Amino acid sequence: MFSRQIPTDSRQPVPCIRRSPRLRHLVGALLIIFLIAALATPQAGSCAEPVFSIECPERAEPGQPFTCRVISRVDFERVTVTWLDRTVRLNMTPNKGRHQADILLGTDVKTFSQESAEVTICGYKDGMSVTSGHRLHFTEASFPTQRLSLPPDKVSLSEQALSRHRKEKATVSRALSLYSAQSRWSLPLKRPVPGEISTVYGVKRILNGKPRSPHRGVDFRTGLGDPVRSCADGVVALTGNHFFAGNSVYVHHGQGMVSMYFHLSEISVQEGQTIERGQPVGLSGQTGRVTGPHLHFGLSLLGNLVDPLPLISPSGG
Repeated sequence: MFSRQIPTDSRQPVPCIRRSPRLRHLVGALLIIFLIAALATPQAGSCAEPVFSIECPERAEPGQPFTCRVISRVDFERVTVTWLDRTVRLNMTPNKGRHQADILLGTDVKTFSQESAEVTICGYKDGMSVTSGHRLHFTEASFPTQRLSLPPDKVSLSEQALSRHRKEKATVSRALSLYSAQSRWSLPLKRPVPGEISTVYGVKRILNGKPRSPHRGVDFRTGLGDPVRSCADGVVALTGNHFFAGNSVYVHHGQGMVSMYFHLSEISVQEGQTIERGQPVGLSGQTGRVTGPHLHFGLSLLGNLVDPLPLISPSGG
């Protein structure tokens, strides 16, 4: 590197150097270029350490949620994660000289059919970007089949019922699309009710002899009027009485995680209300399309309905 000697003779004036905003921006951009290049260049006798470290499983089953941990050696102005065509911002926090964020991701057994998919991380600083990726491969999963007999009007819908369902579906889609970089959840999630599981995630349903969508949640056995509790801290995103789900509550827990509580006999929270882990959201019941009292508990991650069971505390805490 060249250096410039400053004259020490007091008779020679020392030039005054002023940096324009454009020059400061250029210097900042050059610094990030040099830093990224240094991190990406192997040192003698050692392996290069990438700018991003992405800790995700190598394999997963359809519908199975998983944690993705992102660690960055650079303090980026903004970091995003892209998963299944949706890009959201990560809230990176300092940790032992690095910057780190965790996010829960997953696939939906109804809509996902690929053999693999990639998690893409992108960091932005001084008008530049750095991208890294991690590819997951998906194994085949076998789900049981369940045959149910229901009143005909609950299976073959009238035009009026279909119109109602479409409106409700649009409202639910808006609730499931919510996102904030701040995370309010912690693992394991709290079990919403103590009852035993009656129907697991992914079950192939045959209603009145006709194939229907797979079961995208977990059913718990309950009595009428048992308290149903929130699985984590959050904000109530939606409440209502829906054709299929009956009295329903949707709670957003940050980072696109939304928990769902269906078939309630009563709802005890309001939209926009901030609630805590373990706080009752309502009472169990048998409203909507059901064959008896139970709680349907669902979990959405960035709009993908995943199996919540792997994330729930087995002890109920």
